[in-house]
Amino acid sequence: MEGTSEVSEVPVEEENVEVWVSSFQTLVSTLVLQEGPAANGSFSKRKGNMYDNLFRRYFDCGLRQLLFHIKQLENLGFHREDMSLTKDSFIKLSDGNQIPVLGLGTMCSQKGTKAQARAAAKAAIEAGYRHIDSAFVYENEVELGEVIREKIADNTVKRKDIFYTSKLWSTYHSPELVKQCLDKSLKALKLEYIDLYLIHMPIGLKVGEEPFPKDDKGKWIYQQFDLREIWAAMEACKDAGLVKSIGVSNFNRRQLEFILHKPGIKHQPVCNQVECHVYLNQNKLLEYCKSKGIALVGYSTLGSSRDEQWTDPKSPVLLQDPVLKKIGDKYKKSPAQVALRYNLQRGIVVLAKSFNPEHVKQNIQVFDFQLTTEDMKALDGLNKNLRYIDLKLYYFQVKKNLECRILALPVLPDLARNTIHLNQELHFLHMSVNIWLFTALE
Repeated sequence: MEGTSEVSEVPVEEENVEVWVSSFQTLVSTLVLQEGPAANGSFSKRKGNMYDNLFRRYFDCGLRQLLFHIKQLENLGFHREDMSLTKDSFIKLSDGNQIPVLGLGTMCSQKGTKAQARAAAKAAIEAGYRHIDSAFVYENEVELGEVIREKIADNTVKRKDIFYTSKLWSTYHSPELVKQCLDKSLKALKLEYIDLYLIHMPIGLKVGEEPFPKDDKGKWIYQQFDLREIWAAMEACKDAGLVKSIGVSNFNRRQLEFILHKPGIKHQPVCNQVECHVYLNQNKLLEYCKSKGIALVGYSTLGSSRDEQWTDPKSPVLLQDPVLKKIGDKYKKSPAQVALRYNLQRGIVVLAKSFNPEHVKQNIQVFDFQLTTEDMKALDGLNKNLRYIDLKLYYFQVKKNLECRILALPVLPDLARNTIHLNQELHFLHMSVNIWLFTALE
């Protein structure tokens, strides 16, 4: 290479930020990892290109100059991982597939209808969404499949453009039933494959047509199962080409480890979908998932629909938070758009649920502004570890002298199929059920 030139550490001007931003992501990977154009000898083939000119400058001047300007950009409020976010941005999953960073959530609450879910999906695809999240238990896959096929037929999208997620419901937690549940979703959708298939909950409910089985006293009827066997059946669905990727939902770290440590595991979970918003930022779980190559997908990112079946009506309304409003006013954005942007800049795949077509369109308008470091710190400070989705309804009703069969319990793998008598072990079982098995705590 030609002689090294001396370049002073000239501050980055704010009006030139877009130019720097477009180059830094690749520059970091090429210089820090010593890969890319300079390493493979192709640098000279693109001489004169702005990228190559910048690359030459930083290669000549050394890593010190690059890091200096990266620090300046961070001081301006830009984070390396979010510099290039657009509505077409995606996260590469551990199996090589790609998941769009923003998706439409479609869970139908008591206030929502299948027709509304259909209208929302139509508005979403027309607005530029390419990620639709649903589930077998939402009972709206017929309508969502109709919309997807209509948008393919009118050339708005191709099938490969749409990333569709469905989920295995808890009444199908038996190895021979996993594919049966998947087949029902595929039949409802009239699609040949699903892009992402998740274990919806780390619990089993009584097998049958009733999605929420209860006894005559109104107590949930649970079904014993072995989580490792369910995961093996999920792997078989992927190997058969019925799904592109497989993952989990509402899992905590210990439940994830139970799958990751499964003997003979063929495919690790590519993602973990959990409740995640400014009041529950899931920082510890996010860091753990990143360390294992597992993408974190956030639902209820705008709070909740206030459905009393799932949410305490006394819980605070997230979108009325004054910090969200203040930051939104600064960028002429809504509190909802700020809440979505917050998680996007943290590297989280965001599901934005709304059955209001106008809100659906507004929720994708989050790629034309950047939250500063100060903004992100202020939003971090809102964390209350507050859950809108009440998972307590899935807890065992444990009482003295109760006999309980627990499967897929990491702390007791050798007793997974044994009956546990709870004469003097009530406290231990309560801890196990709430922490190890059923909740998605950090």
